Amino acid sequence: MQKASISSEQFDHFIQHPDHVDQRWELINGEIIEVVSENYSSELAITIAAFIKRHLREQGIHVRVTGADGGYIIGGNHFIPDVAYISAEKQPEPSREAYNPNHPDLVVEVISPNDKLCDVAVKTNAYQAAGILAWVLYPDE
Repeated sequence: MQKASISSEQFDHFIQHPDHVDQRWELINGEIIEVVSENYSSELAITIAAFIKRHLREQGIHVRVTGADGGYIIGGNHFIPDVAYISAEKQPEPSREAYNPNHPDLVVEVISPNDKLCDVAVKTNAYQAAGILAWVLYPDE
């Protein structure tokens, strides 16, 4: 039995429902997926984000770095990478939208035990198709 595909508009309505606003959600190929992480992966992601921001600032590059609460619309999907960087030229002011329509320049996905590898593959393929550099980190390998 095939699941019904959810549109971007239906997804936006879903995440704004009071029962869902305190959770993190992605829309992957028309399916709503709750994003659940754990402390180990979260700590690795924040360390990577801090390094990226510090390194680029030291190079004189002004950037916007988002963590696991910053979402992006990529190829009709709504993704929340663990870390993302978008240049200040592309995004002069911080996005105030739950899912930024501007593509980041780099994303980092830290794989946690709750991640489905098929969803990771969809995400990395979408990042590649959009010209986004993607790092996928498997912490236990």
